[in-house]
Amino acid sequence: MDSPTPAAVAAAPSTAAPSKPAIAVPGPGGRIYQNYDINLEGAREQISDIGLAVVPNVLSPDECVSLRDDTWRELKRITRSQFDYENPSTWPQYRSKLKPLRDMLMHCGDIGHMQSLWDARQHPSVVQAFARLWSTTMDDLICSFDGLSAHLPLPNDDKKIAAGASGTRKKGLHVDQGRTKDGLQCIQGLIPLYDVHYGDSSLHLIEGSHLHYDDYFRRYPFRNDSDFVFVNHPEFHLNRGCRETFVQATAGSLILWDSRLVHEAGSVLPQALRAMPNNPRMVLYICMIPREKATEADLRGRINAFKELQTTSHYPVPLQVFSPIRGYKNLNPVRRPFLTPLGRRLVGFEK
Repeated sequence: MDSPTPAAVAAAPSTAAPSKPAIAVPGPGGRIYQNYDINLEGAREQISDIGLAVVPNVLSPDECVSLRDDTWRELKRITRSQFDYENPSTWPQYRSKLKPLRDMLMHCGDIGHMQSLWDARQHPSVVQAFARLWSTTMDDLICSFDGLSAHLPLPNDDKKIAAGASGTRKKGLHVDQGRTKDGLQCIQGLIPLYDVHYGDSSLHLIEGSHLHYDDYFRRYPFRNDSDFVFVNHPEFHLNRGCRETFVQATAGSLILWDSRLVHEAGSVLPQALRAMPNNPRMVLYICMIPREKATEADLRGRINAFKELQTTSHYPVPLQVFSPIRGYKNLNPVRRPFLTPLGRRLVGFEK
């Protein structure tokens, strides 16, 4: 993808107030897919109220097509052409060669430094959105070196996911903030590069659960200091009037949520229950926080992690680095990305 043009800088996310989305009702399979679109000016308040906001049109349709095409081509190169999105007969190799977690999440080794991920991170409209959320300037942010999630439908998938046809799957529900952090510490983000339709894999959440974070963990105490904490009793929140939903969004939206929100990457429903049975999933995970949250040692560590092309969790600091996947020696390494001056600031460089 080409570097952002001045026109792209001007095409900031709309601040015009959209009409309030209608409350969605359960569809086939019992799930609720909810539209959470809101203008950027109202996003922080909505995150405070229900834990999540979706800012539409942060990337244009053409930019989404370019980013996902670049990503599929790079994955073909990484797998030495054993996987090729243009050849569906090779789609099983996506899972066998890249070993995505739960058949979707790629967050190991150097994968988080693909050029398409950096093109999204350093896109002015994306950086501007996070700058407004944190009431700071675009050059005063640092970003995560996070990965991406992609799902391609395979013929045998329905047998694997039939158990999910009756509704939602709660085995992976979690929060991304542990006992060492208090209050709002992080606003996580992702950008879908394909439209999200009913029955697709999408962010699965419990609205307003971040408001019960302290009460929940008083009832079910933390076991360690990890910032990834499974929520094994979602009924705690549902019994307090919280609603369980999946996010419905258009490609190029920036989906944002409080790390204390109970959530997971929801699985797809069987094809017969999906609005678009063969719709792929591709989302890029992006998180940014003010630079002032990092120490000088943190910034040096981030620069080193970038030079080593290490993929990390969504927290820009402290860094949690993920090891390469098993069998990575049979893959081509990710090519070193090109950074704009804004991208260098997001790493932690002075300029």
